[in-house]
Amino acid sequence: MRFISNRDLAIGVDDLRKAEAFYSSVLGFRLLKKTSGRMVYDTGHFTLYINDKESHPPIPSFTVQDLQ
Repeated sequence: MRFISNRDLAIGVDDLRKAEAFYSSVLGFRLLKKTSGRMVYDTGHFTLYINDKESHPPIPSFTVQDLQ
């Protein structure tokens, strides 16, 4: 089976409000969607998912033809 990256990346942060200030104002990424626990940004080359959870390193996402 072949894994193919799908241009999505997820990170977890401890403070969603601070993350929004950084990714929106400092980096200038375009906010696509915001809920109480997640923000989704268009970075230009990939979609960045920021989750309001315990902080963790970036998690890449892959598309597979058959999960089994």
